[in-house]
Amino acid sequence: MRAFSDKEKEAIRAKLIKAAERLFTEQGFSKTSVSELARAAGIGKGTFYMFYKTKEELVCDLHSAIHQQWEHRFTGVLACMVDDPEQAIVQFLHAAFEIFSHPLVLKLQQTGDFDRIYRSLEHSELDAHSDMSLEPMVPLVGMAQQAGAIIEGNPRVIAATIRSVCMLGLHRQDIGAEMYDEVIELLIALVAKGLTKEREKND
Repeated sequence: MRAFSDKEKEAIRAKLIKAAERLFTEQGFSKTSVSELARAAGIGKGTFYMFYKTKEELVCDLHSAIHQQWEHRFTGVLACMVDDPEQAIVQFLHAAFEIFSHPLVLKLQQTGDFDRIYRSLEHSELDAHSDMSLEPMVPLVGMAQQAGAIIEGNPRVIAATIRSVCMLGLHRQDIGAEMYDEVIELLIALVAKGLTKEREKND
């Protein structure tokens, strides 16, 4: 099997990620085979394993690609954390919950593939992806605290609290599809209000 240049590797990886997003959305994760992914990316099955040991590893890269698409938006929203932290938290959570309305995410929830995927991943992989969404928030929370706009406490814990609200996006059916949107709206408002300091915000 021939070696690929760095440019070729990058192109193949991008094709596999694109193929995974389409096929996992259409068929679900469990029902999509490695052969189908390889064929959709225009490579052989053996070549797939040069890039990923398992489909779960490919999901990690797909998650990173989707996260990068949203990263610029998240950064812009959080930039106003010091000036208007309550609104920043509200906008951040709204943007985050939009991810859980992504067709791929809805499909993985519907099929139960989310649980199967994450049970199969190593703790180190889960920690890396968790940190990716948490770390940019921590210094912003700290700056807002210094400005007297957010409640006192460990900035990392507060950032994790904001992010943890997003995890409810994985429990649409548990909450109840008919009232999911209203529950999320109320929760976002309560969390944003509870974490910010009204007096300093209005000065």
